Amino acid sequence: EKHDEIRAALIEQHAPSAQETLVLHQAEVWRDRLVADDEAVGHWKNLSPGTDSQQLRALVRQARKDAKPEKPGAAPRHGRAYREIFQLVREVLLHGPDVPDPLGHEDDFPDNPGADA
Repeated sequence: EKHDEIRAALIEQHAPSAQETLVLHQAEVWRDRLVADDEAVGHWKNLSPGTDSQQLRALVRQARKDAKPEKPGAAPRHGRAYREIFQLVREVLLHGPDVPDPLGHEDDFPDNPGADA
């Protein structure tokens, strides 16, 4: 019985918080928007002026290039640039300025922890 309590506490401790899960989801949405739409890059830059826009644009170009199937009918692949865009966006969402929810659910988006740090 004591083991079950300890196990439950460990599972709860290692489970991602709702905030972390939300940030991961928003980072995925932002990454996909950035890769799909040139206007999203400008929008992101306005929301997060500290972002290195040259680096971001280079990553977006590479991610788009990587996503093109090598053969007709082949599935698109996501390379290193796609993952790096996610990491960049995730870091800003976790530690940078407040960036609105890309889906427009700003009321559901809790304050950005660490943004004032």
